[in-house]
Amino acid sequence: MYNSDKTGNFFSYFLKYLGIIFLLLTQGACSENVIDAFKIKVLDSETLNTGTETDTDTDTETDTDTGKKDSDSPGDTQPLDTDSETGDTDTFTTDFIDGLYGYAKVNSLSQDGTTGGLGDDFPVTVTTGEELQGAVDSCVLNPCIIIVEGSLTNIKGRVLVDGKSNISIIGKNADSELNGFGLTVFNSYNIIIENLSIHNVERDDKDCINISGQSHHVWINHCNIFNDDAPAYSDSPYDSLIDISHASDFITVSWCNFYDHVKTIYIGHSDDNIQEDTGHLKITFHHNVFKKISPTVLSYRFGTGHFFNNLFDMSPYFNDKIGVAIASRMGACVRIENNVFDMVYDPVRTDFSGDTLETLGAVQLLGNEFTGNSADLITPVCEVEPPYQYKEILNAPSKILSDLADKTGPK
Repeated sequence: MYNSDKTGNFFSYFLKYLGIIFLLLTQGACSENVIDAFKIKVLDSETLNTGTETDTDTDTETDTDTGKKDSDSPGDTQPLDTDSETGDTDTFTTDFIDGLYGYAKVNSLSQDGTTGGLGDDFPVTVTTGEELQGAVDSCVLNPCIIIVEGSLTNIKGRVLVDGKSNISIIGKNADSELNGFGLTVFNSYNIIIENLSIHNVERDDKDCINISGQSHHVWINHCNIFNDDAPAYSDSPYDSLIDISHASDFITVSWCNFYDHVKTIYIGHSDDNIQEDTGHLKITFHHNVFKKISPTVLSYRFGTGHFFNNLFDMSPYFNDKIGVAIASRMGACVRIENNVFDMVYDPVRTDFSGDTLETLGAVQLLGNEFTGNSADLITPVCEVEPPYQYKEILNAPSKILSDLADKTGPK
């Protein structure tokens, strides 16, 4: 039944509290705490009304704490599973985070190691190159995990990570790949690229991964990076598999397979870029496999490198008397430790840019195994003392083949 007394009391209380709020506002006494408390009540009310399920429609508003845009985040945005008994959150990460070693783990440039999107409870899944670019562009302020599902193509060319930080781009499984387009990391930091195949990049700058613009703390882990074949140098339609330049720093490349290519990794922009690159380009390569590559695996200018427990297999080209695994040049100092060089015609060179003091590179050779030709007498020599722990994963060369078997590449 309609009760006029109750209705009157309601309006009486409403007008009373409205007058109090108006008085507080006009007197400047409405504190931030009062406003915050009001916001909390509204959020609690919305939570009660919506329940525990999260809308995965990409056209609806997502949790503002994720750091992603409300309406244009591509792919599926879903909360992580929570154990109903323990309340523990099933964080979307691989087992690889604890396995970070090398320069990417060094605290420097106001960055504590490399964690990428760790802490993002709402990963975004993408299935096209355009969605991947959109997810990168939408990542602001808070960490972002972007999951690549399936074989991605991109009619617009490369995906650019420009001026970004705290991002992980992770393949969902061993079938996740970027087919025909690459990634550029420019002026960015705390970036992880993991569990992906990247190949057949014939457009734009033609690198599978390009890191430049003073980017730092980048970790490339468990990837397959390759092209169709290793043709004659002048006939290749591709550029580098990885290109790192322009004062980029604190980078680790680990547990990857590189194959079917002619000029695999270039570190340092050019012989003329001494002013910018000197003192930077500190990079670790460990537990990688390099196979079917000719004529050069890696060219290293200016920087400080550390290579340990890698396999360089260039046996198909040994009888042709071609093949260089590591070329240290233009003042670079490279520590080469406990690697296996299997039938590499020139395992290590230091004179690619010339034989003067200004153009020679230098190396520190420790405990490597050579089948075919040796590099033990290569000069000049230098010393690198890595500023990080790694001895617990450093294996003797005799164990490298078994250590790397079925463990490199995407999982």
